[in-house]
Amino acid sequence: MEVLEAKPRKFKEAILWTIGRGLVAACHNSSWFFPIYFAGRLKTGNVKNYEDAARFAKELEMPECYDALVEMARVDRNTKTFFRAIVAKHRFLPITRSFFRWG
Repeated sequence: MEVLEAKPRKFKEAILWTIGRGLVAACHNSSWFFPIYFAGRLKTGNVKNYEDAARFAKELEMPECYDALVEMARVDRNTKTFFRAIVAKHRFLPITRSFFRWG
């Protein structure tokens, strides 16, 4: 972000903080399924964002950013696959999938 002189958007940060706090509360009151499920969903979005950012970095001839973003996408793709395997046979998956479409 420093290279691009970019700064966080305060409104978006506030929304994401609120969502995160809600998920924290839900995690403290549920089994392991929901934390793993939602972490996997987040990783799915991260992979796409990192791939898009890497493509833009390549177009802008920013190889140091490109390499880092490709690696971040790879790590998150592996993590997403790991989380998906963990929740694959859980009894909550069918109903949760109908609401949130992941897994």
